[in-house]
Amino acid sequence: MSQRVLKIIQLYAPKHGDPKALAERIVRESVRQEYDPLFVAAVIKSESGFNSLARSHVGARGLMQIMPATGAYMADKLNIQKLQLYDSDQNLKLGIAFLKELEDSYGGDKVMTLVAYNWGPGHVELAGKGKRRIPGDVMRYAVKILNDYRRWRGEPSPHSAVG
Repeated sequence: MSQRVLKIIQLYAPKHGDPKALAERIVRESVRQEYDPLFVAAVIKSESGFNSLARSHVGARGLMQIMPATGAYMADKLNIQKLQLYDSDQNLKLGIAFLKELEDSYGGDKVMTLVAYNWGPGHVELAGKGKRRIPGDVMRYAVKILNDYRRWRGEPSPHSAVG
């Protein structure tokens, strides 16, 4: 599996640090948490382009672009004393745990998992009550990640026609 993730990193982010070490980190933490490393790699590709020092305009940080409040919430749940979102190992640990928590709360629905990861679970809850609509860019984000994930797994993509 590390070889598959390594090839993805080399294809999409050949100049970010040590691709082999990053692939091994992604696979090791994914396996430790019993989560699919290809799904994690698809999220990271979209979120940070495999750049562990990435920072978004809204303040999300690191490989998995974790917001400080989300990081603090997950760090508390995982008994992590010092939040370091630019630390690749910690960022992966927190991000994968958050993805798992979201996926569990949405009954395994990866689309809703990704919508909540990007837009926030609070917004998704409001949308579920009819008080908000999921923005098109958030749905495109989810579809893009799922298309990469399915392509890397060798599966056909049912969402490729979505803009």
